[in-house]
Amino acid sequence: MMPDRRGNGARGQGAVIQACLLAILLAIGAAHAAQAREGVYFTVGAAGQSISGDLERSQRISGGAGIGELRVGKPDAGNGFAVGGGFGLSRNLTLDLLLAVTKHDTLFDEGTDPPLAGEAKLTSVLVSVKLVAPVGELLEFFGRVGLGGYELEYEQINFPDGVAVDDARFSGRGGALGIGVEVIFDSWGLEFAYTRHRASLDSVDTLNFPSDFDPSLSIAIDTATVLFIYHFQ
Repeated sequence: MMPDRRGNGARGQGAVIQACLLAILLAIGAAHAAQAREGVYFTVGAAGQSISGDLERSQRISGGAGIGELRVGKPDAGNGFAVGGGFGLSRNLTLDLLLAVTKHDTLFDEGTDPPLAGEAKLTSVLVSVKLVAPVGELLEFFGRVGLGGYELEYEQINFPDGVAVDDARFSGRGGALGIGVEVIFDSWGLEFAYTRHRASLDSVDTLNFPSDFDPSLSIAIDTATVLFIYHFQ
């Protein structure tokens, strides 16, 4: 019997949130006095992402005549990494670029026993403007607004009825809003952020299968990140 992995992603994202809270407390206790910084910076760290909207349940998308249908799995919450950078234009305004890549367990046709499981990878690329509000010398709170590009790729899965999902890659664009805080050290810091994306996955590449599908999937992506940030001075 195939193991049920539906809870793994949620537990993993819960662990990321707990790590965020612990790191905030440790960072505040250890931080040295510093000022909000301008110029170039680099970020790298951990990311957790979850998907809702049309993918809160598995889907079947019909194609053209003779093509059949494309099965789309329901992704659980997943974890991975994030990397990015940006440029501080002033004490209160920053341009930011962030790439987040996470792996997700997926379920196809939830009504089957056992449910058919697989894996997927979610990639989000966000270009945003951050409005920064320094609080004293240790903390900077910020809000962000931006535009994103998204790709959700499923691994190949062969179903008992002979239908296969052949590395189907869904892609689309959308917008995002987020909030966060940076704990400041002399030339580096720790950033904790939450971002809500709204996107439409309106293109799909099925590689070895015909691509005459119109997915039109409307989704929301919740992204939590814990990032090490280094400012070049």
